[in-house]
Amino acid sequence: MVHLQKGVDLSIGIGPDGGPRLYGIPPAQISVYQSGDFVGNVGQGGSCNVRQIALNPHGNGTHTECVGHIDKGYQTLDQVLDSYFHVSRLLTIPATTQIGPAHLAPLVRLEACEALVLRTSPNPPEKRGMDYDSATDVPYITPQAMQMIVDLGVKHLLVDLPSVDKMDDPELQAHHIFWQSAQGETSKRTITELVYVPNHLADGTYLLNLMVPNIVLDAVPSKPILYPLH
Repeated sequence: MVHLQKGVDLSIGIGPDGGPRLYGIPPAQISVYQSGDFVGNVGQGGSCNVRQIALNPHGNGTHTECVGHIDKGYQTLDQVLDSYFHVSRLLTIPATTQIGPAHLAPLVRLEACEALVLRTSPNPPEKRGMDYDSATDVPYITPQAMQMIVDLGVKHLLVDLPSVDKMDDPELQAHHIFWQSAQGETSKRTITELVYVPNHLADGTYLLNLMVPNIVLDAVPSKPILYPLH
């Protein structure tokens, strides 16, 4: 049974204030649309409110990306993501610098699932506005651990990290392993970064609804929802 009234939003909202900071990417810019005599602000005399936004999905909040992030052919998420509900496992792991196979050992004893959500601990609410540009020892997934995730059959990986790779790793090894880019095949797998999993959610099995807008890019803002399963 799925408790549809008890869904928990894992996304970090995108706006001009707050939010995580990484790679020097500026916050999203939201402005009032104006054209000729029209102003998209009722408070300024306009007939309706019309806002426009400029953002970078990779740095302005929770986002879901596909193999096009590292592929020369530049596949886009709308081309590879064709299902949106997945049985998911939530696992809490210590926020050590390197997330290795030992951290994922509890998964070996459980049934396979399509999606995996990794929550690092400690997990303060301030993580939603983390300044990763000035942070040191930001956790990342080692190549060995990522291969383990692939071997476990995970198709959709969600993390509360700015990247599954070390932030200054130009080779993006974990990304390449997850998407099996060396095989030259179109991958249906997705990576969702910069989620925030509230502390009241217990580790276990959930139904994941991976909601994404139809924007033709390799990565788009996303809103993953976890629903309790009984």
